[in-house]
Amino acid sequence: MIRSKWKRFGLWCLFGVLWSSVFAAATLISRSLIELEQAEREARHAAAVEENLRLALWRLDSILSPLLAVQSLQAVPEDETEWKSLQQGIKTNSSPLDELPLAKPFCISADMFSVKLHTDEYRQAQDTLNRLREYSRFRSLALPELAISGSVDSQFVNGPTSQLNRSRAASELSQRAQNFERASVNALSNNSINGGMGGPGMGNLPVGGVQPQPFTAFWDNDKLRLARHPMMGTSAIEGWELDWSKLQSEMKQQISDLLPNAEFKPVTNVATQSSPDMLVSIPCLLVPGSIAGDFQDTVSEKILPVQYVLLALWLGVLTAAGATGFLLGGALRLSDRRAAFVAAVTHELRTPLTTLQLYSEMLGSGMIQSEETKQSYLVTLQSEVQRIVHLVENVFAYARLEKGRKPRNLERIALNAFMNRSIVRLQQLAERANMELVVEPNEAWDIEVNVDASMLEQILVNLVDNAGKYAKDATDRRIFLKSEEQGDSVAISVEDRGSGFAKLKSKQNPFSKSVQQAAESAPGIGLGLAISQRFAKELGGRLVLSNTAQGARACLLLPKQS
Repeated sequence: MIRSKWKRFGLWCLFGVLWSSVFAAATLISRSLIELEQAEREARHAAAVEENLRLALWRLDSILSPLLAVQSLQAVPEDETEWKSLQQGIKTNSSPLDELPLAKPFCISADMFSVKLHTDEYRQAQDTLNRLREYSRFRSLALPELAISGSVDSQFVNGPTSQLNRSRAASELSQRAQNFERASVNALSNNSINGGMGGPGMGNLPVGGVQPQPFTAFWDNDKLRLARHPMMGTSAIEGWELDWSKLQSEMKQQISDLLPNAEFKPVTNVATQSSPDMLVSIPCLLVPGSIAGDFQDTVSEKILPVQYVLLALWLGVLTAAGATGFLLGGALRLSDRRAAFVAAVTHELRTPLTTLQLYSEMLGSGMIQSEETKQSYLVTLQSEVQRIVHLVENVFAYARLEKGRKPRNLERIALNAFMNRSIVRLQQLAERANMELVVEPNEAWDIEVNVDASMLEQILVNLVDNAGKYAKDATDRRIFLKSEEQGDSVAISVEDRGSGFAKLKSKQNPFSKSVQQAAESAPGIGLGLAISQRFAKELGGRLVLSNTAQGARACLLLPKQS
């Protein structure tokens, strides 16, 4: 028994170690898959943001470049009166970015740079000139031929773009800068062909006059300005101050389908703040924010989420672990039942076989001379043979039940007719236990049932035999066999006046009695009541075990035939 316990413990430990390893491997795989999917999602999201950002930059520069080129053809008002008159010709209900939102004009004369007055006006004018030159240099360095030849400073491709995408980003920036320059050149060429005619409502340049210089946008402190030199070779500056809040709002509307949460960050120093995410026409960075939720969902739905794969994996692993544990437990239980069966049958057969061997040798050798003693020995031998036969019948009956065999010889029979041919055997069983079988007569014995007579007899034999074993120490040596009608059923009960059933639940399990229990209580292997339970179920009834005030009671309920 000790070795068996240690063997079971070892098997369960091995089971635990093996499945712990499987769970650890599944956990590692799950973690790796989740990390890979997360990285893939982030990469897809970053690619989507980068693509939308590229499209948004192209769209805005394509819209703003012609507007700046057209604005370069317009004369800048020389005084406030002219500006107010021109304001009346500006459209007030135009669509977003139909024209630049001009706030007011400004002008810095060349005299401000001829003498270093070292005044605030001089320093402000000099700062404006430096910024104009800085932004002009940035745009010229972004031209394609310079970018391809490697002449673009690394300061102009700084920012969040990765090292692998810098060449592409610089090329995109250069192409947008080229488009900006082409729009300015085309506008000036058209102006020359048209005889110097400016845009409507903004004043005209004189026919045959000096062609104006293109405007350059830059930040002067916190003001967004368009500035230029009125003509080549002069340091004078003229231009416009733009309404940045309005311009920013209109640009957001233009790209709301691509980047609904975009923001614009002013670039006040192109030497340190420039980036491929910068507009060429207006010195500001486009900060994309998060992309549209619908677009994210569309991207995510293209690939089966790894959670479903992991769910299937874990369901499979848990199912396999549960099935393996169930099979292992079943195998160990089957092994225990086999061992219990062998031990119980061996113990149950040892006593009658020993008696048969001893008595037959004594009778065969002529040691017994008395006829009375011989007769007693023969009765004992007959009793032990019946005990063996009863054991073998129960074992065969249990084997048939385990194989799923159904009752074959069903017949409609009255209970009194059945009792007439079975009563002798039942009385002999009671007599071998020094008990008296008492059959209480009543009308219920006339009820007919549809049963296999051999099965019904086997049930009653087991019940009477069980009562004889466990009531052997009772003062009242009677076993009562009763019948009564209960609704649609008839109840056949076997009662004794013993100590009753000790453990009702275990009595219904085959081989529930150990060898030690059989030696301490009564002979048997705990198979009779379990077989009777199964037989009763096969006959469409049930067997109910209970303890009464007088002793034990086993009641067989069978459906009656009308």
